[in-house]
Amino acid sequence: MSRRFRIGTFNLFNLVSPNVHYYGKREYSQKRFKQKTDWIGNQLQNMYADIVGFQEIFHEEPLKQILAQSDKYKHYELHCANANGKGPVVGLATRFPVLNVEVIKDFPLAISLIDEEDQTTEIPLQINKFSRAILKADVQVSTDLTITVFVTHLKSKRPLFGQHSDRNDFSQKALGELRSMLKRSAEACALRNLLVDHVQNSPNPAIVLGDLNDGGRSV
Repeated sequence: MSRRFRIGTFNLFNLVSPNVHYYGKREYSQKRFKQKTDWIGNQLQNMYADIVGFQEIFHEEPLKQILAQSDKYKHYELHCANANGKGPVVGLATRFPVLNVEVIKDFPLAISLIDEEDQTTEIPLQINKFSRAILKADVQVSTDLTITVFVTHLKSKRPLFGQHSDRNDFSQKALGELRSMLKRSAEACALRNLLVDHVQNSPNPAIVLGDLNDGGRSV
């Protein structure tokens, strides 16, 4: 069996069922929803991927319908990390058999920082969960090859404001961006810990898909 296959990643930009509020009072009309799902279906056809990692799924059913209406994807397995409409989650669609799926919300290790110049100073980070849970799946791409796919969506660069922050205050915005950066960096560190553990303890090659919300040279 050939081991050649195509992999893609697709941020769906808030895939929400029609006439359902999200992020306050936002919602899709039936017309806008059809336009969106038609566009997603066309993009998937153009991708022609054997494995696709998705981000920003609010509801699983619209994505199921998109896949079912496609000649290419209608027999794909779809797994989502608890798409209950309360917030965006990741998912995975693949034509290959999925042997095992794990949803990872908690960090594998506690993260803290030590000041190099003053070893007695520790900076605790009260961050121990991913903003969006990671989907980890063992995918059998051939009779003698199984790969492990990590589908990710790390914290965005959007500022995290405090409850009473003035969003027009540049100092408050800088603090909000610092909070986002710390959270995203902590998530990246936790993801790396997961990958190191996998590489050291599993024979399966690992593939990371998703939206990391930063550049390749970032932390």
